[in-house]
Amino acid sequence: MAPAVTLLRALGSWQQPHPWVNLLLPDEATEQLVIDNVTRLAMPDSPLVFLCAVLCTATESTALGTTVKTSHLRAAARAAGGTVYLEDRKPLP
Repeated sequence: MAPAVTLLRALGSWQQPHPWVNLLLPDEATEQLVIDNVTRLAMPDSPLVFLCAVLCTATESTALGTTVKTSHLRAAARAAGGTVYLEDRKPLP
């Protein structure tokens, strides 16, 4: 990732919002969810899960649209039985 960070810093994009989303997906839903949603941009109850991370940057003018796209991915992951890393965590006892 270091070359990407260096490039983003050189372009000035590193200081822009980074609307990233990390999804934990059940095995049986991963392929179709990625196929259905990648172009649109707590642990699941599954013995095998995948971390699907969408890491992007946005300019001030594109931040809202990118945030909306990651919101759609969060909703799709939850609908497929997945969870959103750190957002769906269980409260501490």
